[in-house]
Amino acid sequence: MLLKYLFIKTKNIFDFINQISKNKIYKNIN
Repeated sequence: MLLKYLFIKTKNIFDFINQISKNKIYKNIN
């Protein structure tokens, strides 16, 4: 249960970082 929770939290953090990275790249292109 705890492992699953940590996995989901980690995935959310990575998704968040990816979203920020894409936003920065998108802004740099424009």
